[in-house]
Amino acid sequence: MRSAVIGTGIGALPGLGATIAGFLGYGAARRASKTPERFGKGSIEGVAGAEAANSAVVGANLIPLLALGIPGNVTAALLVGAFIIHGFAPGPWMFDDHGRLIYGMFAAMVMANAVNLIIGGFGLPVFARVLSVPKAIILPALVFLGLVGAFLNDQSFFAVSLTVAFAILGYLMRKLGYPFVPFIIGFVLTPMLELSFSQAYILTEAKLTNLIDYPVALAFLLLTLIVIVRSIVRR
Repeated sequence: MRSAVIGTGIGALPGLGATIAGFLGYGAARRASKTPERFGKGSIEGVAGAEAANSAVVGANLIPLLALGIPGNVTAALLVGAFIIHGFAPGPWMFDDHGRLIYGMFAAMVMANAVNLIIGGFGLPVFARVLSVPKAIILPALVFLGLVGAFLNDQSFFAVSLTVAFAILGYLMRKLGYPFVPFIIGFVLTPMLELSFSQAYILTEAKLTNLIDYPVALAFLLLTLIVIVRSIVRR
């Protein structure tokens, strides 16, 4: 329930996505667990925490989409395109002008979750048989699929080289005892941070001190300061 609430909050904010929600849900589950040392070794709490969070993002992405007309991720952007093709303008007026469509979507999501529960319940024993495949077969297949995915994403061998380099870095971090989850979160969030910083720099006419005149910006700055101070005090 905790991770689902976190995922819903992340999904309601455009542009963050399921990856960040999964890591935050995992982190919250680990902090609340009585046996945090089991995390990273197959703990069902960690699996449930991450999956509940990233699954909650899917439905929550409809909040900014339907309320403001702002897609929260790539899937929501495709949905916006489908709406426009059929003559629907996403935004608050959809609830008044096309209420049947909106509640039809809600009903479809409820039905999809019910079907998913049934298929997952009956199919889980079959899906779990993947674990019986020898590592000598499944690990090379996973590496191959990862490299193919990296190549198809950018259509370049540089992306493949980058994937191998980060795989080596991740292996060394694990062996040397460095946590790689904060590194991945930072890697995902950094482009968003750079874009937002550039926008703030332009909007404040190169005077970032003007941000303290905005209550929302001031609140986020104070929250950031609190997080930094808490981490220092804990250490």
